[in-house]
Amino acid sequence: MKRFTTMKALFLALVFLINGNALAAGGEGFAINRFDPSERGSIWLSQESLDFRGDFRVMGGLVVDYAKRPLGIYDLNDELVDELLAHQLYGHLGASFVFLNRFRLSFNLPVVLYQEGKDVAINGAQFAEPDMLAIGDLRLTADVRLVGEYGDAFTMALGVQVFVPTGNPDQYTGDGKLRAHPRIMVAGEAGHFVYAARVGFHYRADDDTGMGGDFKLGSEVSFGLALGLQFLDRALLIGPEFNGSTVVTQGGDETFDKYTSPTEVLLGVRYAFDSGVTLAAGGGFGLWRALGSPQARGVFSIGYSMPYVPPVYDRDQDGIVDPEDACPDVPGVVHTDPAKNGCPSDIDSDGIIDAQDACPDVPGVAHDDPAKNGCPPDRDNDGIVDAQDACPDVPGVAHDDPAKNGCPPDRDNDGIYDADDACPIVAGVTNADLTKHGCPPDRDGDGIIDAEDACPEVVGRPSKNPERNGCPPDRDNDGIYDDVDACPFVPGVANDDPLKNGCPDNPDRDGDKIPNEKDACPDIPGKASKNPERNGCPPVFVKGGQIVIQEQIRFVTGSAKIAKSKLNDDTLKAVKEILEQNPRIKLVRVEGHTDNVGKPTFNQKLSGDRAKAVADWLIKAGIDGSRLSNEGFGQDRPLAPNKTSKGRAANRRVEFNIAQVEEEVW
Repeated sequence: MKRFTTMKALFLALVFLINGNALAAGGEGFAINRFDPSERGSIWLSQESLDFRGDFRVMGGLVVDYAKRPLGIYDLNDELVDELLAHQLYGHLGASFVFLNRFRLSFNLPVVLYQEGKDVAINGAQFAEPDMLAIGDLRLTADVRLVGEYGDAFTMALGVQVFVPTGNPDQYTGDGKLRAHPRIMVAGEAGHFVYAARVGFHYRADDDTGMGGDFKLGSEVSFGLALGLQFLDRALLIGPEFNGSTVVTQGGDETFDKYTSPTEVLLGVRYAFDSGVTLAAGGGFGLWRALGSPQARGVFSIGYSMPYVPPVYDRDQDGIVDPEDACPDVPGVVHTDPAKNGCPSDIDSDGIIDAQDACPDVPGVAHDDPAKNGCPPDRDNDGIVDAQDACPDVPGVAHDDPAKNGCPPDRDNDGIYDADDACPIVAGVTNADLTKHGCPPDRDGDGIIDAEDACPEVVGRPSKNPERNGCPPDRDNDGIYDDVDACPFVPGVANDDPLKNGCPDNPDRDGDKIPNEKDACPDIPGKASKNPERNGCPPVFVKGGQIVIQEQIRFVTGSAKIAKSKLNDDTLKAVKEILEQNPRIKLVRVEGHTDNVGKPTFNQKLSGDRAKAVADWLIKAGIDGSRLSNEGFGQDRPLAPNKTSKGRAANRRVEFNIAQVEEEVW
């Protein structure tokens, strides 16, 4: 007889012994179905793959299992005698909720879709075939992941299943009492290989089947194992699953007895689509004839698992997610180079971020000084990096010539830096004398370098004539330098007597009938004088940087007015002629002097006025005023003591001192 029954199926593999053992009287039923589907989202039919990924995910589905002869009666030869349940079809509706990447809450509601059997009497007790639809015990589950992540080689979780007594014992879909099943689960994978295992304790208050004999109920130790291979990037799974339990609360003799240890094996296959939909099927059989072990079992499931989207973390909160962030713990910027994406900006790629790089646009090196950190090396700190510095260890200046860039200035390019070069704009040579170091060679030390010195071994004077530049003067060109020439203006001959050396071999060179040795002006004709310093000299002549006048210019007493006299006129005209004949004399200072008679302030003014009067006379006579200056010294520069009239007369004078002479070319 075939009837549809409730969801919680009675799965009883009853082996009836013909050896005379009587079954206990009574006809009350109990939960017989031994197939307990895995929580939704597992890759297995009955074991747990421990996929706890996601902050919140939902998995759900329907599992249909068919059992053949879940409750049969056999003789000692395992021949079928009778069957209370020949066929049973369950549908399991369930869902799982994963949250916080660690916890899972689930439920499973079994519903009997179809079953077939007949009434049987056992040892005087009548057991009726289920004849109405029913649901099984609602299973509620809470699990927590302890160790590992999904996909690791080892993951462990702890959980508990609670079976709410929503089933009907008369329909063999429930015990009518609360059941609890704490368990420990492990799972993992390595390459294509995957596995899962569990062990638990199934608390069951009902301990009497009412059938007597060796068929006992009670709390059980449960266990399970699954092994498999995954292919097609985890989409396809094939592998066997083993489930079993044994009663441990009937005194111990029944533990692992074949009548109290229902076990079965399933071979399953599963395929997961990218959409999250999964299809699975399996088939197997019971190993022993214990209560609930079917002769055969088939399972089919369809489910949906919300796809897992890995969380997008951005630990440094720079807007670049960690999987794409090469520097996930340091805020950075977007970069086309994956190795730099999300790292702090480093424009010059020198490994020093721009925020700390004093030279962010030029590759450099690390430095303790923040002002130099990230800048190219500059050992001499001259602002020119070593790579471009021709003198990296000596502070220098920028230069267009790479060979001089960064070197100290050397304007004359003589290899001696300006700071050490006594002649920085003239190429020279090294010299131990710092005042000459870097200057051109000047062996005679006359200030005219050897390259331009016509007499490099003799101290000389500058000359516009290259053949005489640096040589001592020899104005008369007699080959005897003026400094040793007793007659520098008249060509002469060498003589051991310094007074005659360079003089003509003539006792009266100027022909004024005054012997040279007594002639104060031996090369200028003059008149005899009792004064040895003027003997043989003309009334006016040039000597020792001065235009010497033999006779003083006379002035009206107490005034600056030049007295009218032939002597004054002759003297002033002679001064004028000397200036005209010697254009090399560029400046003559006309000086006025007085004796000490009178007040000094009056004498000072009088001397200045007299000097100006003489200068004005010469200018009026035709001498360029730029060649004359005038100054009065009053009584400050006497030539003789003012104690006598002769001395005072000598002090009342006008002098013509040569202040500037044009350089002579000789």
